[in-house]
Amino acid sequence: MHILMYADRPAGLGGIETHLAALSKELARLGIEVTVAFNEIRRSGTFDGAKALGVRVAQLERHDLNAFVAGTKVDVFHAHSCGAAEWGIRNAGTLGLSLVVTLHGPDQRLPSSLGMIDKVIAVSDETARPLLHLGERVVVIENGIDLARFAPAKANISPRRVDAGPLSAAYLGRVGPAKRLGIEALHKAIGARSDIEIRYVSDWAPHGTPQPTNDPARVLQRMDIVFTTGRGVREAMACGAAACVLGVFWDGLVTPESFDRLRFHNFSGRASRLRPSQSAIAQTVYSLISDRRRLAELQRFGIECAARHWDVRKQAALTLRVYEEVIAARGIMKT
Repeated sequence: MHILMYADRPAGLGGIETHLAALSKELARLGIEVTVAFNEIRRSGTFDGAKALGVRVAQLERHDLNAFVAGTKVDVFHAHSCGAAEWGIRNAGTLGLSLVVTLHGPDQRLPSSLGMIDKVIAVSDETARPLLHLGERVVVIENGIDLARFAPAKANISPRRVDAGPLSAAYLGRVGPAKRLGIEALHKAIGARSDIEIRYVSDWAPHGTPQPTNDPARVLQRMDIVFTTGRGVREAMACGAAACVLGVFWDGLVTPESFDRLRFHNFSGRASRLRPSQSAIAQTVYSLISDRRRLAELQRFGIECAARHWDVRKQAALTLRVYEEVIAARGIMKT
């Protein structure tokens, strides 16, 4: 079985890239041949672990796909962007491909003609909700995390003394224009505080010194608090950091009380759609600085949630089941 995962976007620092890197790596462990392709690759280091297990990472424009598929005997075209889905709808049938589309959020558009799509994978219940009319053609498979890589540096997290020194914080993720106001609010709220140190693990920072990395796990393991969205929230919690949902919108701390609501919206900020404000961020951070015991409880809660819900091996097994179902339904399994 050969799977071609494609997104017609530049591969840089973002959730789709890390999603594909983790998923393709686990599928390769299961013996599946996987090619991951983008129309441009700006940062390839994200895929080093997947490539070490045999995953092919390619730079392909949409007009290159026909020749690639014909030359490599692809079984499933797995689209991860609207443009990729449009290509699949136009070409999958002619090329004898099964077509799977993953929707990474409710704002990701599906083509108007859905007849050629064998299965739609939604990463959250919020994303799947408008598509319930498609019945069994829609399945929710939440983002998975490599829990061997994204794990706390220490086996147990215990409350730190009130005088234990400044807390470590990070913003994690790609920063498009729409997110910059929130990052600026974060910097105004805590950038000058002596009791917290902030690092921007991103492609843009308000003070001009972003620090992107191909290995965010090592950074997250040293953090007490992480500000991010989506997949970054899961990675931060798995590493033992308290997570705050901050992007275009602000949903605040992920707590036992807010977890289900924020998870439904894929930790995107859409649960409340509040605009990030300096005062709201500062109050949240101060509450954790002044109550280190609560901070430790939230850190332990995150580790437990990751172990219970986000093991990428489960995600890979569910995705493989989708591939097997759509190939069997089309009767085009290739040797």
